[in-house]
Amino acid sequence: YTSVLTIPAVQALNGTTVVCADGGSPTIVGNSTLNIQLATSPGAPSNVQSSMVCTNSLTIQWTMSASNSAVSYNVILTNISGTTVARNTTTSTMTTIGDLIDGTNYTVSVTAINCAGSSNSNSVSVQTL
Repeated sequence: YTSVLTIPAVQALNGTTVVCADGGSPTIVGNSTLNIQLATSPGAPSNVQSSMVCTNSLTIQWTMSASNSAVSYNVILTNISGTTVARNTTTSTMTTIGDLIDGTNYTVSVTAINCAGSSNSNSVSVQTL
């Protein structure tokens, strides 16, 4: 969380429900303002790499961003013509994709997701055996 929204406490407490993304409570500063931290999009995953490549499957792993604010990751596998071949969503920093064609070049892109949006993607190219 990097953004802070400050609004008059009277306005916020006068019939307005405040929900914090992290499940915490908003902070009242003095008796006049209410500070609410707003979630921001997560940082992009780094070090995307293939950790195991077989004839018809591959395992991809990555490192979460330093902000560690991702709730899940979208993993998209495309072939050389840019057609999406597989799409996985996972909460882990590793996933295995199967039912691939042997000897084929693919690009795997990983994007971090949270309630505020998605990160830029990072990619790796890999060829099945």
